[in-house]
Amino acid sequence: MAASVGGSMISASPAIADVNGCPEQKVCLWPDTAYKGAGYQAPSWPSVSSLKPAGFNDKASSLYNNTALAMRFYQDENGGGKYVIVGPYSGIADLRTVYLYNPNGTVFGYNTLDSRISSLYPH
Repeated sequence: MAASVGGSMISASPAIADVNGCPEQKVCLWPDTAYKGAGYQAPSWPSVSSLKPAGFNDKASSLYNNTALAMRFYQDENGGGKYVIVGPYSGIADLRTVYLYNPNGTVFGYNTLDSRISSLYPH
């Protein structure tokens, strides 16, 4: 499903109140597609400059944003590199093919973020 949020395109699954145990007002990541595997909740809110301290850097294959804010999930630490935008209460069940943006906000196109997410920030 593709939708427009604030003029930005996102690729997301339909909104679900609680995807595989992701608590309300949390951002969750899973090591397998379809929200499977040992899920991980973002350690701080509303942003995470690095997933390394938590041991989840470059490990997500699916994610769910169970918050009221659109979020950016970045390829590099500290909000660097290409990113995907995920709207409120939306997720991506398979990060192998997603709609990405360049660091300067221009469209990159479809590519993978599978096992490449290192940080996240509000959009």
